[in-house]
Amino acid sequence: MRLAVLVVASACSFRSGAPSGGPGDAARDARPTVDVSTVDAFPSDLVAYYKMDELAAIIDATGRGHDGTCTSCPTQAFGVVGDAYDFVNERFDVAAAPDLQTESGTVATWFELDTLPTTTYACLVNAYLPGGGGADTWQICYAGPTSSWEVYLAATPFNFGTSTTIAALEWHHLALTWTPSSAALYVDGAQVISTSCTPLEFAPAGSFTFGSDRDDNGDNDAPFPGKLDELRLYDDALAPPQIAALATL
Repeated sequence: MRLAVLVVASACSFRSGAPSGGPGDAARDARPTVDVSTVDAFPSDLVAYYKMDELAAIIDATGRGHDGTCTSCPTQAFGVVGDAYDFVNERFDVAAAPDLQTESGTVATWFELDTLPTTTYACLVNAYLPGGGGADTWQICYAGPTSSWEVYLAATPFNFGTSTTIAALEWHHLALTWTPSSAALYVDGAQVISTSCTPLEFAPAGSFTFGSDRDDNGDNDAPFPGKLDELRLYDDALAPPQIAALATL
């Protein structure tokens, strides 16, 4: 299973650019913290929220019980709000549940690459589809060979967007929205591409996975070498102003 970012049944894919964050611990220490409750002005649509502040397990802060598990677990580092998880070749899996199988939805996260892949793919987050023939329900990956972001919906990805300037040790915000007929990718709060696509296909035995792609053997594929923080999953395709709000600290 390679890079793949999103939906099964049809496909769409993108790439993106992004703003800067702060290289070095001193810069991260100096970052202001925010009250995340003021950022989520639309909590009724929020089905899973990972602050990534826990040491031993990843907890769904919504209280819905979508907690994650890891066999090999990432370490912690400074994040945009509190702590973040720092991945090298690790992965968190969240078990499939009906409310995670969002016909329309949004996934949004902050990320910082520790190193910039140049010849490999680095996958941040996906909805794993068992037996999907190398595809996921949805997935977001950084394509090192083309220096771009790629979003996949279904087995046949569409490639959109342009090459972007991304450096290691910079925080950026990434969000993907989808409906049964369209999808859009946002980088640092700005929409970079939208496309038509077909409804997603989910599997009861699937999972919500981040830190790496997951293949049908359970192995990590295209691991993400960097940090993830403040990851949210919504059961609605958020509007551009809402995406912009999530990307603003």
